[in-house]
Amino acid sequence: MDWRTVETSENPRAELLALRTRQVECRKDDLQKAAEMQKRNREANKAYFDNHQRRRPHSAEIKIGDHVLLHDTRLDQSHSHKLHDRWSGLYCVADISKQRDRGT
Repeated sequence: MDWRTVETSENPRAELLALRTRQVECRKDDLQKAAEMQKRNREANKAYFDNHQRRRPHSAEIKIGDHVLLHDTRLDQSHSHKLHDRWSGLYCVADISKQRDRGT
């Protein structure tokens, strides 16, 4: 039974009720299939991101003379600046005496 049979049937109300009953009966299975599909898609997206990640390798260290960009973290929490550039510079590293200060 599908929607075309409802349009051409003598009693469309009974056909609609039957279709709706079938939808309600299949709802639990449909939700489970959708959850499985969403999980597979998220895993595939994670694998794609992990394979195509363009970040600086963890083994690379910043040295004097390297060129870097400065990320403005104050704009991350503000929606009024969502179109502003979050990165500034091209700065040349002149001092690396503070090793663990996260660039501040």
